[in-house]
Amino acid sequence: MKIGIIGAGKVGTALGQALQAKGLQLVAISDQEEAALKAAGRYLGDNCLYVRENEEVVRLCDVIAVTTQDREIRGVARQIAGSNCDLGGKIFFHTSGAHSSEELAPLRAR
Repeated sequence: MKIGIIGAGKVGTALGQALQAKGLQLVAISDQEEAALKAAGRYLGDNCLYVRENEEVVRLCDVIAVTTQDREIRGVARQIAGSNCDLGGKIFFHTSGAHSSEELAPLRAR
C-alpha cells in the first residue's frame, strides 16, 4: 500500500511520522508552499517525494490523506476530480474533525 498526503502542515507531517513509525510506506507529500515541504522533510526524511502538485501524489499512491485546512478540502477534491488522474482503486480520506466525508463528494462523483 502506497500512501500519500496532500498538505504538509502539522497534521500531515504528524500523520506521516505516525505512518512511518508503523512501517507503512509514505511515498509522497504535496503542498503549495515550498517552506512547508522543507519543514516536513526535516521530520519525514529522504524516503519520501516532496512535490507541489497534488496530482503527482494521486498518481503515485493508493491511499491519499487530505490534511489541508478544513476550508480547502472540497477545493482539493474538486481539483483532483477535474484532473486527468486515474482514480480507479484509490482511497481518499480527510482529517477534519469538523466536516463529514461529503467534502470529498467530487471524488466520489467521478
